[in-house]
Amino acid sequence: MAETVDFASGDAAEWRAALAAYDRRLAALGKPDLVEVDSFYRRDLPDLLRRRDPEPFLAKPELVRLLQWKLSRGKWRSSHPALRFSFLFLFRALELLVPRGV
Repeated sequence: MAETVDFASGDAAEWRAALAAYDRRLAALGKPDLVEVDSFYRRDLPDLLRRRDPEPFLAKPELVRLLQWKLSRGKWRSSHPALRFSFLFLFRALELLVPRGV
């Protein structure tokens, strides 16, 4: 069974096989911390927000992990150097406020 699926496919078995291969293929990218922050984003964060219902929120450590997930998923494509600098400055400031691994 293939690990990739045509987006238009309606074959549930193909989709299950692709989903089962997700963690292994993510790890194969070799990006530091990507598997851990992706697990936080896909598994931990939804449960965390559901437990905070009816008014879900993100604490600073969770926002830092969310930004780590976003920045680790691909290429940075800021259209303007000033925007790139301000976003990275914000990320570094949040990183300093929250100890790593929290």
